[in-house]
Amino acid sequence: MNSPGPLHDGAVPAPSTVPGLPELAEGFRGAGYSSTGLLAVLGVDGGVATAPGNLVVHERRLAAAPGPLADLVALLTLNWPRSAAAIAAAVGSTGVDALVASGCVVQDGTDLLPIVRIVPHGELWLASDRRHEPGTTADPLQVTGINPPATLLSVLTVRRPVARALDIGTGNGIQALLAAQHSEEVVATDVNPRALAFAAFNAALNGVDNIEFREGSLLEPVTGERFDLIVTNPPYVISPEHEFVFRDSGAAPGALCAELVHSLPSVLAPGGFAAMLVSWPIRAGEHWSSAPRSWLGDDCRTWLLHVRAEDPLLHAQQWNRPLADSGDVAGYAAAIDRWVDYLAEHRIDLIGYGAVLLQRRDGERTVIRADEVRAGSGSAGAHIERVFAAHEALREVDDAALAEWRCAMPPEHVVDRSVRYVEGRWHSGETRLSLSEGVGVEVTLDALLTEVFMLTTSGATVRMAAADVGRSVGIAEDDLDGLLAAAVAMVRELVSFGIVVRG
Repeated sequence: MNSPGPLHDGAVPAPSTVPGLPELAEGFRGAGYSSTGLLAVLGVDGGVATAPGNLVVHERRLAAAPGPLADLVALLTLNWPRSAAAIAAAVGSTGVDALVASGCVVQDGTDLLPIVRIVPHGELWLASDRRHEPGTTADPLQVTGINPPATLLSVLTVRRPVARALDIGTGNGIQALLAAQHSEEVVATDVNPRALAFAAFNAALNGVDNIEFREGSLLEPVTGERFDLIVTNPPYVISPEHEFVFRDSGAAPGALCAELVHSLPSVLAPGGFAAMLVSWPIRAGEHWSSAPRSWLGDDCRTWLLHVRAEDPLLHAQQWNRPLADSGDVAGYAAAIDRWVDYLAEHRIDLIGYGAVLLQRRDGERTVIRADEVRAGSGSAGAHIERVFAAHEALREVDDAALAEWRCAMPPEHVVDRSVRYVEGRWHSGETRLSLSEGVGVEVTLDALLTEVFMLTTSGATVRMAAADVGRSVGIAEDDLDGLLAAAVAMVRELVSFGIVVRG
């Protein structure tokens, strides 16, 4: 294995913004050091796993495809030493000078030793701390790389042009960098000065110059200001620990999320959107939405999303996995016991994970939807805007008026219909409606309402569609009102879910 072994114990300096970073980025492009190139050369579909067994396979993949891309992946993604000459062949001498001067690598004779990771994400490159090596102590101020929660938050962000955006708890800066692409100005805050340094480095590396970085906790750095977009992935983990700034708030279970959700409307501009990842305690007999509903402040419309729930043992296992991966099995076992005991003391039966989506609407305090969803893919911005717009439209439409609507499907719509073959005849089964992009919502229709749905998305009004379907299956004229009522309720639900829109 080509691992350099532990290079440090505890904190290392965050990378510095230095001359030559634009040339380094250009070198990355020329060498194909992109998300696509990274995954292709390692032969993986999703994230790059770095457990010991995975590293053995990665080493052999790179050996089978030598060249500039393989050398960059080895040095910057997997953190294995490479010769300065090999990296210069990939990014040029100016690029190597920038890596050294910034503190991303150190030169040891003819070799470069990695200090941080720089990993491609989409069309961006993001520096973060190296993975926790066996024999080292993790830095409480460590800055993590891209992970599933960060990806989920990016999916749940409304991507429309805005004047001002705010990223609370910016970490490595990924949300601020994405917001900068459709915002005139972005303010990125963090209580961790190392995180701000990493984020500033990443902005410079990616040629982004419309982000202002401010140190401070939660909303303190932006008191009295307003923003058209807010995104935040705060330290929401419910734990007995106080060690890691990115993970542990030190607050009572759910308290930090409650405080922040309640306060967000005060810094949102009218009509502005906020997306926040959250976690909360669920106790026996409670609905999953009970705690998030209690957090809401005034002047907002809210969509609550529940992505998953974990029991205490699974929760403790997931968040303490780095201890097991580093080989500290005894410490891992002790941490699990400590976490499970802590959750039992607080009478927490499940830990919920999800998101709170807000839109500032003065004079309102409304939960427009509360849904259990799966994690979607692609940008959910258009879907989220449809759902909030539907709330406005539907509350002003009675059932009689809605019966005259025609419907249309957004382009990301997916329809799966089942059929059954019974006793020599085909019978239509239920239909499942979902979105291939956006929030992962899904609705199932029975065979009769499926026929109504198909007609009303093909030019007929809801009333016409219900009448045609009713007659085709032999429903008497006097009994068509029941089918029409069911059809209207179906359309109201599909529109409120953002699955269809008014045609």
